[in-house]
Amino acid sequence: YAKYIALSDDFKDLNISAVDLKELKNIQKNLQKIIDKKQFKNNYIIYKSLAFNYLFDKNTDKAIEFIKKAMNLWPKDKIANDYYILFSIHYFINNDTIAALSVIDEKIKYNSDLHLKKSGDYVLKGNVLLQKQDFMGAEKAYNDALLIEQTTNAYLGLSIKHIWDKNFAEANKYINKAYDVDKEYYLTYALFG
Repeated sequence: YAKYIALSDDFKDLNISAVDLKELKNIQKNLQKIIDKKQFKNNYIIYKSLAFNYLFDKNTDKAIEFIKKAMNLWPKDKIANDYYILFSIHYFINNDTIAALSVIDEKIKYNSDLHLKKSGDYVLKGNVLLQKQDFMGAEKAYNDALLIEQTTNAYLGLSIKHIWDKNFAEANKYINKAYDVDKEYYLTYALFG
């Protein structure tokens, strides 16, 4: 199915041929048979495969169901990417910011419990809150990211927040902090962001 991904920047606009759609249905049936027959001790990869199959089939409810089943079978310190998959389904495909925020909050909690805090999780949360125009929430999330590490994305998020507030001096201050952290990233962002 890589041919479809290569042709589409937006997963929601993905159009699968009738032949490939029929094959997807066959794959789904075969994977379900493997689960029903208990052929594997741990069905993590089977559930995850089904989740992606249902994504291609545009059945996001089933995709969410099976990615969650997969996540329940895998050690919590190893499922960071699965959280991003679940987040992406909610945020980018379903346009459900509330569910997306719930997923990222759950990931933040698990990582905190495991002492694996990641600044990127807080930046992601800040970006969603900023998009929702929850400026206070976004600012808190970006500042939480900065408590973990100095990151250009958090500084740039704070800069955008202050641009929304029309506080250009403060926005410029955060752009300069982003530049101080990573001059190359900052220049790339300035040119292409």
